[in-house]
Amino acid sequence: MKVIHTTKSAIYRSWEEYDKTTLIVAITEDGASLHHIDSNYTNAESTLLQLSVPQALDVAERIQRVLRGEPPKNPIDQPAPQLFVAPITDGDPYREGVRVSLSNGNWMRDFNFNMTTETAQALAKLLQSAQK
Repeated sequence: MKVIHTTKSAIYRSWEEYDKTTLIVAITEDGASLHHIDSNYTNAESTLLQLSVPQALDVAERIQRVLRGEPPKNPIDQPAPQLFVAPITDGDPYREGVRVSLSNGNWMRDFNFNMTTETAQALAKLLQSAQK
């Protein structure tokens, strides 16, 4: 059995009222884990990502770039799986936010997590805390 103690953690929910998608983030000694839980279906689907410290810091920087209105510079030339960051908008009422998406090469296993700019700022700050 492997026991992992976290130094910091947080639970984020999608910005849609009807969307029951949750992202649990835990900072560990060797990086960060992102646990995406989609309970919109009869059987909840879940994906767990383990990020190294450099990977966590890279995702945090891409979120910060989007929040500043800059291109995120996603690593599109890398093999799957990839975690992409993109700006998103929504119509009624109008709002701006950030999307974090897993591209795993299998659309049945990929996910999109939409969040407000406030949630994105909190997520970026938490991921930056992975740096020792």
